This record gives sequence, C-alpha cells and structure tokens, in this order.
Amino acid sequence: MKKIFEAWQVKISDYPNDQNISLQIRFLLRFAVLAPSAHNTQPWLFAVEENKIFVYLDKTRVLGLSDPTTRQTYVSMGAMIFNILCAASYFGFSTQVDYLPHDNAENLKSKLLAVINLSKSGQGGKSFGDLLPYISKRHSAKLAYLDNKLSSDQIGDVSHLSSPGMELKFFFNKEDIVKMAEIVYLGTREAFANNDFCIELSQWVRSSWSDRLDGMPAVTVGVPAILSGLIPWAIAHLDTGKMQARDAGKLVANTPGIGIIGVAEENQLSWLRAGELFEQTALTLKSIGFDCALMGAPTESATASARLKSLAKLNSFPALFFRFGVSQKPVLFSPRRDADQCIINHHQHV
Repeated sequence: MKKIFEAWQVKISDYPNDQNISLQIRFLLRFAVLAPSAHNTQPWLFAVEENKIFVYLDKTRVLGLSDPTTRQTYVSMGAMIFNILCAASYFGFSTQVDYLPHDNAENLKSKLLAVINLSKSGQGGKSFGDLLPYISKRHSAKLAYLDNKLSSDQIGDVSHLSSPGMELKFFFNKEDIVKMAEIVYLGTREAFANNDFCIELSQWVRSSWSDRLDGMPAVTVGVPAILSGLIPWAIAHLDTGKMQARDAGKLVANTPGIGIIGVAEENQLSWLRAGELFEQTALTLKSIGFDCALMGAPTESATASARLKSLAKLNSFPALFFRFGVSQKPVLFSPRRDADQCIINHHQHV
C-alpha cells in the first residue's frame, strides 16, 4: 500500500492498553482522521493535554469558493468529532464535548472548535462503539451503484437515527429520485459556471502518481490512471460543466436511495451536529453493507437548495445531500494524513 493510504491500516488490536491516557487518546485520533471532508481537505488539527482533546479548524484548508459559508467545512469537522466519540466509546471512555467554547482561541491560521473531555469513569453519553470497525471500511463511493435496495429491517436500522434540531429523511421512490437528479444537475451547472470555483477545484484533484496526503484522486471518480494527470488542467481550463452536471445527474437518477439532513438553524453548531449525524449514518449504512457519498451541489446553490427543500418537504434548511447503495466497483481509498501530522502544541497555539 502506498504511504499516502497507510492511515487506513489502523488496527483496533494496536490500542495501547498498558500506556498512559495521553497515548491512548492519541490512538483515538487515528480513527478521527479517517472522516470524510469536502474535497478531502482534512481541515483538522488536534492538541492533546492530559485527558482532553482540543479540536482546531485549520483555516488554511477552508474552501473559499466551493464552501463560502463554511458549512461543508464544519460538517467535515463534525464527522471527525463523531469518529472520536465512536472510538472513545469502544475503548471505554466517557466523553463530554464543549462545542465552540466561549474562550476559543483563534488566529489567522486556526480556530478552536471544541474541547473533548475523556474519562474512564462516570456515565458516558450514547454508545457508538459498535460502529468503530466500520470507520476504516467507509470510503466515499463516488461511482455507480447496483440496484440493491434496503430491506424493511435495514430501513429500520437507519431510520431511527436522529439528533436534536435535525431532520434526517430517506427517499427510495424512483420518481422523487429522478426529480432530485434534476436538482443536482442544476446545482452542478451553476457551480461549474464559476471559473474561480473550477480553478479551486482543480487544485484539489490528484493524479494516480501523486504523493500528496490530501485531495481527491481522479481515479476514484472513474478516470483511467493514464489520464488522471490531465484532469486538473481540464477542470481549470475547459468548460466541463455540462458534462459534470450530466454525469452527476445520471448517478443520482440511478441511485437506489437518497438521504437528506436538514438543520433547524444555519449556524456553526448545527453544521457540526449535522456532520456527526451524517457520519453515524454513513457508518451504520456500511455496517449493513451499503456505501454512500456526499454531494455538495444541491445544497450549495440557493436555487437548487430551495427546490430540494420543497421537493423533500423539509421543515428545515437542507444542509447535506447524499446518495447510498452498493457500489458496482470496488471503492478506492483517498489519501490521508496520519494523526501525528495533525497534532499541535496547545500552549503554543493559544
């Protein structure tokens, strides 16, 4: 396995049972960094101090044009926090999360988003530990899915998932899904009509020979390795919007299931919580044999988002849109920085 994928090789059996709590907490972060993120930017930094994890947003990894409100970035951070909670639960820690603390440190490069207190005693929150084995198996499945449908029991496994202030709705009706595909087409066309967006996107697409530890390998969306080096140039310099929109719409139209997460309020805390709920949903889907992939276009475009809210009959703002099914082809890895590369010194950072 290439070095850029080694982070995915984390093994539960390597947990340092006989080490101090600080080293045990650092081990939890090996699962945290496997969370999905917009354009695979991995916008997280950590500081570990005794029994606390300080979770920072790396502001140098925020997508200014693809994610102008920072919603996708905060969703990514929420998904990462859920992985920490999941790993902590598995290894017997109770957790308490202080989101967006009032004394949060911020500078030009980073911002403190949460402080997670861990303890080996006392009452913890909800138990997510049974999902831990699926963190290293979950990958963004961006290609076509088989027509496999969830059984009524499997629908029950995911339909009970919830979070305060969130709506999680699933759609399996073909007519609804085709209409959603049209909304995805609209949002994608709008995004690619912005040349600056295309340039930013091109900077995060990777060839099959890249040794970068972040970004999106073109091969994960079906581009042959031999052509992968040309894709960043093509996105930045050619009008690929119509083709991108057509392909995205087709993928959605032929997807057996769609999920939407709505938030009661559009703010940073809601987006963090939406990211946690998405990751819990993605891992639950993986536990019953289904893959999924987030799609930003239908929620980032104001026009597409309004149409999506109406079609889905949401009582809230659509924050996340994802499709799920069984991938027709093996789902490929995306590169990852390992946890040690994301750890900073808290005292030097405040």
